[in-house]
Parts: sequence; C-alpha cells; structure tokens
Amino acid sequence: MSNYEDLVVHSTLCNQPSEQMVSALRNIEKAVLEIREEMTRLLPQDNLQNKGQQVIRRLEIISLSFYVSILALSAFLFFYHDWYCAIGHNPCGQANLKCPWMKPTPQHQTCF
Repeated sequence: MSNYEDLVVHSTLCNQPSEQMVSALRNIEKAVLEIREEMTRLLPQDNLQNKGQQVIRRLEIISLSFYVSILALSAFLFFYHDWYCAIGHNPCGQANLKCPWMKPTPQHQTCF
C-alpha cells in the first residue's frame, strides 16, 4: 500500500500546480475579456445622431449655395438688360419699345 499512498501523494502534488495553472489562466482570460469590454465601451460609437447632424449640415450648405446662386443670377440679369430684349426680339415684326436699339429688319432672311 505504500506504493499506492506514494502514488496518491504524487498525483495530488502534481495536480496542484496544474489546477493552479488552470485557475491562473481562467483569471487571465477573465481579465482580458473585461479589458476588451471596457475598451469597446470607451471607443466612440457611430450613432445615428451624429450622422443625422452631418446630413442636415450638408443639406444646409447645398441649400445656401443654391440660394446664393439664384441671387447672383438675378443680379446679373437685372444689370444685363440685353437678355430680355434678345428673348422677345422679332426682326420681322414691330419694334420693341423696351429695347429701342434693336431695330426690326424686314429684309432679314427669316422674314417672308
């Protein structure tokens, strides 16, 4: 029986370091998982509110640029009168009183 007792003592002594190693590995694994969870909580998340604000800001910029371009076009057309006369000019017909410098020419090639 002494061999059996020696075997039991030896197996308990050998099992203790392996059990300690397993428990140490479990503790390390738990610590790593906790660190991962904490890191994911600390990382900035892509929430929809920030994306919505970016979309609204871009739409505001597009709208502002559209209105400024309309204003610039209106100012250009206000100061450049010839566009109005060129649109309604008929070389064959009656003279346009709003644009006296554009005289009718009945001899024009489009007149019959």
